[in-house]
This record gives sequence, C-alpha cells and structure tokens, in this order.
Amino acid sequence: MVQIIENHAKISGKLVRVAPAPDMPDYVLLTIKVDGADNVGDFPNLFDMDVGATITVHARRDSAAATAEGTHVRLNVRKAGPVRSFAD
Repeated sequence: MVQIIENHAKISGKLVRVAPAPDMPDYVLLTIKVDGADNVGDFPNLFDMDVGATITVHARRDSAAATAEGTHVRLNVRKAGPVRSFAD
C-alpha cells in the first residue's frame, strides 16, 4: 500500500460529469476540468499540477457537489493515494 502525505487544496473548475462510484456506494465520482488549485493553510498542494487537466474526485452522494453537474465548482480536496482523491 502506498502512503501519501497529509495534503489539502481548494480546486476550481467545470464539473463535467457526475457518476456513481462503483466500489463505494455512498460516493459519486466527479469529473472536473480544473482551472485553479489554491493552497489551503500550510498543507502541501498536490493538485497544482492538475491545473488544465481533467481529474476525477470522489464526493459523498449527498453533497452539494454531487448535484451540480454542468456548473463551475470550487471544492476542498485531498489526495488519498496515487489514483484516489476526495472532496471534503
């Protein structure tokens, strides 16, 4: 198992798609075209290299972001591993 440092960022971008997370029933997958990644406090920002890219972020199914498809979003996020990110 890969360990990752504690990290946080506030990303912004266009929410392109919302889909069920197949392996996590209480979550959805947000596909976001990232146009900004701001630092949060003194935490490392592991999303700054994602600006301009389209990424996938897990969010709770009952979160506001889960129902905002097609809009511009601004979310607090963290990477939980090399291929998994979560919205706070």
